[in-house]
Amino acid sequence: MKAIFGNNNAGEVLTPPPIFNPIKPNKMTQVQNLANLIDLCEQNKSEFFVMLRGGLRSSKNIYFDGREFEVINEIDFSSQNMTAEELSASIIGKAMNAGALYCYE
Repeated sequence: MKAIFGNNNAGEVLTPPPIFNPIKPNKMTQVQNLANLIDLCEQNKSEFFVMLRGGLRSSKNIYFDGREFEVINEIDFSSQNMTAEELSASIIGKAMNAGALYCYE
């Protein structure tokens, strides 16, 4: 039998790689409020997402420099600088208040 994948010099039958290779799921922490978001940013956590309807995610990198937030939207790599008040009024603040903002551990 001829191998489908790889080089079969020794005559052994090689098996194809698995179609689904499950990876260890990421741990997530729900962001409770603005103070919690600042605390996570100060712990060098920067990978966040907004959970949307249907299980979709809007991934964002969020950084805090002590004065303002920098938000990078991973879908198009656009960035925004926001104060805490502006962030609270944005989709991120609304998601946080609705319990839909998460941080990857």
